[in-house]
Amino acid sequence: CSDTDVFLLLLHYYSQICTNTIFRCRDRDIDIGAVYNKLGDKKSMTLLGFHAFSGCDQTGKFCGFLKLSCFRSGDFVLNAFLNLGTDNVDWKQDIINLLHVFVLDLYQRSRPTEVKTLQSLRWYMFTKMQCVSKKLPPTPSALEFAIKRSHFITHMWKKSNVAIPKYLPAEDY
Repeated sequence: CSDTDVFLLLLHYYSQICTNTIFRCRDRDIDIGAVYNKLGDKKSMTLLGFHAFSGCDQTGKFCGFLKLSCFRSGDFVLNAFLNLGTDNVDWKQDIINLLHVFVLDLYQRSRPTEVKTLQSLRWYMFTKMQCVSKKLPPTPSALEFAIKRSHFITHMWKKSNVAIPKYLPAEDY
């Protein structure tokens, strides 16, 4: 589709729009209700956070990974994507921890048991697998900034149905 952001916003707000809404792509029409019903409530609601984190127009993406490979992660991370963009401040460390595990699994699902952090995974991939720098996972600091950007973008999307939204301060993200 030509505008994934709009498609995902339609899925996110499906319960608030006409039930027979169609999203028109270049060569086909997509029934939003059918997609929403196939995914279910929780997965439909997590897609905004997932899209912002795994790469959208406003955020970077993980080098060498398609969205589909990112989406095949376990259900454990759905809550992290679901809570991206919420006003609740208690979520921060939980989301960061879950998304660290998500990135570890994304880059090396079958890593040795002693590789439990991004730093150790970067070192393992560099020394044992001879990976070049662009194929290494992000540093913990870079990942935290990516999480913050994703949170900010998702927050804006989740406020898109409010007439006069109060956004998070951009300089914090």
